[in-house]
Amino acid sequence: MTSLSNLIPELLDPILFYLRKRDILSLLRTCKYLHSVCLPYIWSRLTLYDTITPDDDEFSIYNELSKHRVWRLADTTDEFGVDALGYKYIKKIKILAPETTFSIKSRTVKNGFQRLLEDLIESGKINLREVALRDANKYPIPPDVDFSLLHRIKKYSESKSPGEFSMTLHTESLPPLLRTGALNLTVLTKLRVVHHLQGGTFSEEWREFHESLSIHIEDNIIDEIEALTQLLSGAVNLKELWIRPESRRYEPGSIHSLTEPLKGLQTALDGLKRLEKLVIGPATYPSDSAVFFHPSFFIAPPENCKTLQYGCTASIAWWRKFAAHPLPGVENLRLGLSPMTLIGNRWVDDKEDEEVLQQLIPGESISGRWRTKFYIGDVAVRGLKKFTLDPEYYIDEATDPMDLEACIYRRNKGLNEAHRKKIKDEVISGFRRQILDGFSVGMARCARRIATRHFEDWMGRNAIEEASAERCFEELNLEKEKHVVEFTKLLSSWAERNIDKFHFYSKKNQDELKLLEGFIEDDV
Repeated sequence: MTSLSNLIPELLDPILFYLRKRDILSLLRTCKYLHSVCLPYIWSRLTLYDTITPDDDEFSIYNELSKHRVWRLADTTDEFGVDALGYKYIKKIKILAPETTFSIKSRTVKNGFQRLLEDLIESGKINLREVALRDANKYPIPPDVDFSLLHRIKKYSESKSPGEFSMTLHTESLPPLLRTGALNLTVLTKLRVVHHLQGGTFSEEWREFHESLSIHIEDNIIDEIEALTQLLSGAVNLKELWIRPESRRYEPGSIHSLTEPLKGLQTALDGLKRLEKLVIGPATYPSDSAVFFHPSFFIAPPENCKTLQYGCTASIAWWRKFAAHPLPGVENLRLGLSPMTLIGNRWVDDKEDEEVLQQLIPGESISGRWRTKFYIGDVAVRGLKKFTLDPEYYIDEATDPMDLEACIYRRNKGLNEAHRKKIKDEVISGFRRQILDGFSVGMARCARRIATRHFEDWMGRNAIEEASAERCFEELNLEKEKHVVEFTKLLSSWAERNIDKFHFYSKKNQDELKLLEGFIEDDV
């Protein structure tokens, strides 16, 4: 019978991952072999987190040195010495809330633990392989923060190759963090940025409303674009990039005022030759407060990016740019975009998006109106293997291009079978809804057959090169009228024979109705 003591360390590590720290401490006391495996594991990851107020220390993380009172290690080291503890096993340091952890008022600094780590890294007694920095503070960094440990890590990383050391960064205050000069951008491999955008072309009433709540709105759009551009220009080894805009206090104006900064941002992104995954917007659901600098700004992924996700607010101009871009290298595409609404404080006065401008009717209130249905005609992307639309995307069917899925289906023959079948079913359902729109559901059975036949003629195996979903919808409208007229005549004849008998739901009449529907289907 196999026991834990017979397993090699590579098999034990996944097991230890699911154990609580106290259980790992108990396990390492059972035998010398498990002690030799568990001790390096429990020391391998060190989390630094400190608050100025001790009562705020409520967090704990399993399987790594707890950030709960980790600063006390300074006293233990003074008592027993560096070699008696497991510093040499530390491979990863996770730093949370640097604005409080590195504050000169924090216990990490006052107790001397930060200085201890700096000395151990400089002397080579800690062979650091990875640093994860999570900065969830969206406000300016206080002046009493000591970033000397980050500067020491930066110097250490400059002597390492990309394969020997890496850094992951999650920040909500990118411009202030960059101004510290404490980051070596070349070692960044994973980056998550939250942009809290504010300013723009708010109406006077909107500004007065914020001022009544003592909320000061300062335009930071150019600042955020330039900071992101600076970071991406230096992060040449970046593999994953997630950008989440928060724009509840931002109302964009014309995109032309942002042309040059956005062009620089696109150039910086194009230089990320190792980027494999790009996510713009919330990771799980679309949001109408996720304006990525401008609803008409389409940022294209670099050539080697395989996974792409857009979840921002998009205008019709955005969709046109998306449709025209070949997205070279992209294999997995996920869309969860929200529409650019015409509600007053979300309106974008941009001549580039003339189709949206034409929706405004003089003298009519625009509050609550959505854009009309539209077509993109075709897509330039050809290499997709997976394509996903978030469920929330269909809350309002008027918010997406009518022919989006049909175009993706026709142009991407390499889609895996599951995704191809799902898209086909969605397209056929869309055609079927077009047939049934405004008419009796009694046509449901024959509508499916009509929709399937049109799909094969225009999108499937029988499709000609110049076919389009837009033309298919036109044909459906013509054919729908023909079948509705015929169906109505037959139904009227049936109703005349049964209107005075008060047994519409008898088995005989239900069978007759089925025959009636079957007749129409056979005629189709």
